[in-house]
Amino acid sequence: MASGYEAMKQLLADRPDIDGVFCATDSMGQGAMMALKEAGKKVPEDVSVVAFGNDWANLVSTPQLTTAELYQTQCGRDAAAILLDILEKESDPEYTRQIKLGYRIVERGSV
Repeated sequence: MASGYEAMKQLLADRPDIDGVFCATDSMGQGAMMALKEAGKKVPEDVSVVAFGNDWANLVSTPQLTTAELYQTQCGRDAAAILLDILEKESDPEYTRQIKLGYRIVERGSV
């Protein structure tokens, strides 16, 4: 949260006309919204805020934070499958595998 707060303060100093920000984590998004409020900016009227994770705290903030939710259970299964493949193919240094992970946007009041 502290890093989102500090980063938003710096963004506002560098770009006072900023109208949107995407934060790497929900807690950073919460910190960014705190800095915006402190600076007299309204979310989402002046600045939209989106983050990543879909943490429970997003439901109790004002406004509620819009977030991208990663399908964590499926990601865990895919990561385990990739790890097992790598372990089974350890003699092949060129082995690579790429997958696309699913997500959904949970739109709330911060956009």
